[in-house]
Amino acid sequence: MSSYDFTRFGALGIGSGGFGPLYNIGFLYIFRLLTNALETDQQFVRAGISTLCDEFVSLFEQAGGIYYDSLHVDEVKYDERQGRPYVTFGSDKKHFDAVIVATNTRAMEMGLRLSQYPPVGQAPNATVVTAPIAEAIGRTHVISSTKLFLRTRKFWRIPGNIQGYKYPRNLLSDTKVPQVYTLEYDDNTDPSSSGVVLLTYTWEDDAVKTQALSAVDRYHLFVETVREITADSPFPDYADQLKPFTGNLDQDLQSIDWQSTDNQFGAFTLARPGQDPFVNTMFKDFTRASNGVTNTGKIFIAGDCVSWTGGWAEGALQTGLNAASAVINVLGGEQKIAKNPSNALAQPFYNYFPL
Repeated sequence: MSSYDFTRFGALGIGSGGFGPLYNIGFLYIFRLLTNALETDQQFVRAGISTLCDEFVSLFEQAGGIYYDSLHVDEVKYDERQGRPYVTFGSDKKHFDAVIVATNTRAMEMGLRLSQYPPVGQAPNATVVTAPIAEAIGRTHVISSTKLFLRTRKFWRIPGNIQGYKYPRNLLSDTKVPQVYTLEYDDNTDPSSSGVVLLTYTWEDDAVKTQALSAVDRYHLFVETVREITADSPFPDYADQLKPFTGNLDQDLQSIDWQSTDNQFGAFTLARPGQDPFVNTMFKDFTRASNGVTNTGKIFIAGDCVSWTGGWAEGALQTGLNAASAVINVLGGEQKIAKNPSNALAQPFYNYFPL
C-alpha cells in the first residue's frame, strides 16, 4: 500500500466515510465489520430504531416483567446484609435477586460509578464488580462522535440523472464535511414533503474539532463546504437545497455530540491496540456464574460496549443473552436450550494473550 492509498482510505474509507480519525484504533474492529457483513443488506427501521427496544419491553411485560418507565437509574450497588443487589431510582431504592447493567462503559463508570473502588476497609455496598472488570470499564476506549441533522424537503426526489434522482443520496469528501446522507422516514415521494439530511457524521478528531461551534454555526460552515465541493460537479446548486423545512432553522436543526450527552458520555467502544484484553475480560464477565462465583453481588454487565462489535446491535444482543444466561444460573434456574451461552462459551477458553 502506497502513502497515497493510505491517505485515500483515511479520507473515503469503504464508502461509509474516512477511517483516518480511527487509525489509532485496533483495526480488528473494522475487520470484523467487513467479515461479519454488518453493513450488508441492512434494513431501514422507518419508525426509528427505538421501536426495537419498545418491542422488547412489550414482550417482557407480556411475560410478567415489570418495566419502570422513565425512571432514572442513579446507582447499582450490592447490599451485603441482604445478599442482594439494589438499584436506586432517585429517592427510591429497590432490591433485586440479580441485575444486568446494559449501558455503555462510560455510563457505567461516570454515571453509575460501577467501577469505583473504595479504600480498603470501607463499609459494605462499595465493591460492585470485580477488580479486572472495573479496570476494563475505565480503560477501554470509547470514541467521540458528532452528528448534525437538518429537516428539509426531499429535494433529491426530483427525477433526474442519478439513479432516478436529480441529486446524489450520499456525498463523501476529505473536507470538514466527510459525509452527507439524505434520509427518508416515510414512503412519500413528493419532493415537497419533509426529509432529513445528515449533514455530518464524524468520529474522534473530526468530531471534537467542531464541537465548540454551535449547531447553527456548524450548519453555515457545512453548507458553505458543500457548496465548495460540489461547485464543479453536475449538481453545483446542491448547497442551495439545504434549507430548513419550516423556514425556522432552530426548529429544523438537531445536533448530537455523544461525548457531551447526558447518561451517554461517548459514542461506542472501539478499543485501541493493546486493549483487547480489557474487552475480553468484560465480554466473559457472565461466565462467573458458571463457576459459582457470585461474590460480586449477582451483578452482570452487557451491551455493545462490552462486546467484540462495539456500536452494533449484534454485540448488545449477544452480551444481553450471555448475561441473561448467567442470571438463570445464579438464581438456580434451568436452561432448557442445550446450547446456551453458559455451556457454549464455557471453560477452558482460548487465550488470546500470553499470560
